[in-house]
Amino acid sequence: MATLIRVDRTTSEVRPAAKRFTLEEMYGLIGCETVEMLRVPGRPYRCMWFDEDGRGAGKLHNAAASALLVRLHGRTLGADDIVGDVLVTGAGEVS
Repeated sequence: MATLIRVDRTTSEVRPAAKRFTLEEMYGLIGCETVEMLRVPGRPYRCMWFDEDGRGAGKLHNAAASALLVRLHGRTLGADDIVGDVLVTGAGEVS
C-alpha cells in the first residue's frame, strides 16, 4: 500500500484502481502534470513520487516528506527539499 504525504503534514494510505498505479492516477493524487521519482534505498526499497515542476509552480514546502527523505536517503535539507504532495510507493506498485 502506498502513502500520500500532503504539505499540511497529513498522510493517508492509498491504493491503485487496479494492481498498480498509473501515471494518470499519480498525477491526480499529487496534483501535477509530470512526476519525478526518487528511489529511496532500503529493503525493500521505496519510491517517492513528486511534482517535477513543483518549485516552478510555487508549491509549498513538504516538511514531512523532506524529513522522510533525510531519514531514509541520508540527504540533507536545502536544495533537495520536497515541495507539493508526495506519493510513496513500494517497488512494484507502479506500472
